[in-house]
Amino acid sequence: MFSKITARHYILLLAITTLFAVVSGSILKKFIFTARDQNRIQRVLERKYDILDEVVNKLKTSTVQFDTKKGDKNGIVVLLYHRDSLIYWSNNNISILAMESLADDTSRFSFISNAWYIIKRYTWPDTTAIGLLKIKNEYPYHFGRRYTA
Repeated sequence: MFSKITARHYILLLAITTLFAVVSGSILKKFIFTARDQNRIQRVLERKYDILDEVVNKLKTSTVQFDTKKGDKNGIVVLLYHRDSLIYWSNNNISILAMESLADDTSRFSFISNAWYIIKRYTWPDTTAIGLLKIKNEYPYHFGRRYTA
């Protein structure tokens, strides 16, 4: 049955192998971060840092409230502490227990309330502002399967 392998069979096998290599290579490229991807991520983070700096400066200089639409759109949460008491928070995406524990936390990156955040602290006499930049939501399980968004 297999005794007669012709040149046509070899060419077909070569074509299938080549097609498989090309398809698997293009699929794998989607999982590799390039310099272009890194630059895009850096630009987004710099823009979020600029927005966060602007918001905290407004809170520092006046009693103007945080624009929650702008913050929600950009994944920004601002917590304001006077001495050791939480006096302002920009939205309810973070539990009150997490808000209270952030007052003493010195980490720069943390998993809080099903999301990863970059943490930036601002301090001035008797007051501390903590800015949180959301990087990624994470939902551990959905209908018995692991799911991340």
